[in-house]
Amino acid sequence: MKTGKIVGMLGAVAAGAVIGLLFAPDKGSETRKKRSSKGKDLAETLKSILRGAEDDNTTATKEAEEPAGPLVYTFHHADDKAEKVVHQN
Repeated sequence: MKTGKIVGMLGAVAAGAVIGLLFAPDKGSETRKKRSSKGKDLAETLKSILRGAEDDNTTATKEAEEPAGPLVYTFHHADDKAEKVVHQN
C-alpha cells in the first residue's frame, strides 16, 4: 500500500514537470533573466523607499530640533549657573 502511494506521488511529480516544460512561455535561461531583473528592480524600489523614509526622518528631526534649540541653550545656561552657585557655597 505504501509503495503504491510513493509511486503515485512520483508519477504526479514527473507529470507536473513535463506539463510545466511543455507550457513554459520562455526558455529556462530567459525565465531566469526575467526573474533576476525583476528581483533587482524590486531591490532598487525597496532601497528607494528606505532612502525616502530616512530622508523624512532626518527632516523631521531637524524640524523638531530648530524650535527646541533656544530652550536647550536656556537649560544648559541655567545648569551652569546652578553649578556655580553650588560650588560657591
